[in-house]
Amino acid sequence: MGTRISFAAYTTEALDGSAVHHALAEGMAAVRRIEAKMTTWRDDSEVSQINAHAGGDAVRVGADTLTVIQKSLWIAEQSGGVFDITFASMGKLWRFDQDLTPAVPDAADIAQARRRIDYRRIALNPKARTVQLTDGAQRIDLGGIAKGYAIDAAARAMRAAGLAAFYAQAGGDLYVAGRKPEGARWRVGVRDPRGPESTYFAL
Repeated sequence: MGTRISFAAYTTEALDGSAVHHALAEGMAAVRRIEAKMTTWRDDSEVSQINAHAGGDAVRVGADTLTVIQKSLWIAEQSGGVFDITFASMGKLWRFDQDLTPAVPDAADIAQARRRIDYRRIALNPKARTVQLTDGAQRIDLGGIAKGYAIDAAARAMRAAGLAAFYAQAGGDLYVAGRKPEGARWRVGVRDPRGPESTYFAL
């Protein structure tokens, strides 16, 4: 999903190194399963297929993708559209990833693209488990919610594999459980966005 995934756990009397590695692998498998459905970095994901069929047929999706889109629309409604997964309809006017550019888009292009942003145009059929973008110019991106959903899935998988103390992180989404073997709490830091990768301004 275009971010770095980090897991950490310690061996204990009940869990040796092999067991811990197995649990971490189960967590990563859960993340990869969610990523395969919801990333926009792969053309074969369910979200990419929804975007590819914008203005056309509804796309049948799995239970996870439907759940996340339903929750996204609920949040959009509750926030008055402040959170809106159709923000991706702005296209590549601003580029922040591998194609980063400092150029400021033309105001007219911004205004035109903003008119495409409207979560209310997403048509869901929960019974048929389909999603449809009724506007051919619309696109969705679950980047604001899918990583958190994936980390929650990873945490469930690692707990099921026997881990009681661990942390799992995907970008800004973090799940912490239990304590370190000596009883210390996990420390969570907020990285300085303008400093080197190893510098933090809050712990």
